Amino acid sequence: FLPVIKDALAGKYPGLEQLIVNRYKELYDDVMWLHIELEEVAEGQKEKKFMIFHPALTYLARDYGYEQIPIERDGREPSPSMLRDVISRSRDEGVPLIFIQEEFDIRSARLVSEETGARLVQIRPLDYDWVAGMEEIIEVLKELK
Repeated sequence: FLPVIKDALAGKYPGLEQLIVNRYKELYDDVMWLHIELEEVAEGQKEKKFMIFHPALTYLARDYGYEQIPIERDGREPSPSMLRDVISRSRDEGVPLIFIQEEFDIRSARLVSEETGARLVQIRPLDYDWVAGMEEIIEVLKELK
């Protein structure tokens, strides 16, 4: 997938083609390192569920066998009944972790955390330094059993 992105960007921005080509190897290496790290982390885990306020880790969950349980749906704050359902499910299934993006209101996620004992972690999956943000998420995922 990365060569297609590289070629498309180089075609769209011909003035930046050399920069794109030069940075491609670095990006490819970063993505492959993260992929290998995630495979290793996920391979040894039995408990692979986490809650997340906004389902920003859908592809990560799918590709590495995690179950992402969203707290909000359709971009709206969760209703009291949705919160009740999420809290109940989390208690029943022992979901140990809640992710929330730093730019989201933390109140609902904090409530779920307090009611379930799940650890609440703020993440930055859209950060300019995407690699560092993903490394932080991997470190938290390592804590799952």
